[in-house]
Amino acid sequence: MRKYDKTRQILAAFVIAAGGTGTRMNAGIPKQFLEIAGKPVLFLTVESIAALPAVKQIVIALPPEHIARAEAVFAGQSLRIRPECVAGGSTRQASVKNGCARVRSDVDVILVHDAVRPFCPREVMEQTLSAAWENGAAVPGLQATETIQRVSPGGRVLKTPPREELYAIQTPQAFRADLLRESLDRAEAEGFLGTDESSVVRRAGHPVTVVPGSPDNIKITRPLDMEIARLLLSRSKEGEAV
Repeated sequence: MRKYDKTRQILAAFVIAAGGTGTRMNAGIPKQFLEIAGKPVLFLTVESIAALPAVKQIVIALPPEHIARAEAVFAGQSLRIRPECVAGGSTRQASVKNGCARVRSDVDVILVHDAVRPFCPREVMEQTLSAAWENGAAVPGLQATETIQRVSPGGRVLKTPPREELYAIQTPQAFRADLLRESLDRAEAEGFLGTDESSVVRRAGHPVTVVPGSPDNIKITRPLDMEIARLLLSRSKEGEAV
C-alpha cells in the first residue's frame, strides 16, 4: 500500500456506479439518462467530477446494453477527461470491482460515486479525497435531524438509537486504491455483499472517516427529485451569473 505523503499531489480516479434501472421514476429509461435542462444526469455528474484537478481518470460501470448510450452522451463534448465505460456486474459491488480493475495502477485514491448525484459540491469531493488519502477511507455524511427508530417487521418500535450517532451517508466514498481493491477481493472470496463500499472496507478491518456532506448532494431516485434537481441547477446558474 502506498505510504501517505501530504507533500505530493494526489492522483485520483472516479468509479461511477451507473447500474440504476429507473423503476421508481416510472420514466421508461434508466434515471442516469433523464435530462435536466437539456443535459443527461450522467453528463452533469461527470462534468462536475472532471473539474477536479486531482482527478486523472473517470470510469463508468453500467449494464452492457447501456454502454453505447452512455458513450453517445459524451460524444463531441469538450470535457477535460473522457470517461471510460465498462460493463458492470450483477450487483453494485461487482460493478464497482469491474470499474476498479480499469483504474490506472498509479492512482492513489479511488472515489466511488453514484451516477445520479450530479450536484455534489466541489468542496465535499475535495474534503473526502483528502481525508481518504490521509486516513485510508472517507465518506461524506449528514447528521440525522429527525428521530430514527429501529422497527420490527410487524411495525413495532424496537429501539431508538442516539440521533447524534446517526448519519445519512452520501457519495463519493473515497479509499486508497490498494485498500479498496483488497477489500473488494476479500469480500468476493468470502461471499460478502455490503450495502456500500465503506461497509466492505470496514469488514476488512479498516476504519472509515466521516466528513461533512451536503444537502445539495441529492440522489435522484423519485420524480420529486427531478424537480429538486432542476431548482438546484437553476440556482447554480444564477450563482455563476452574479
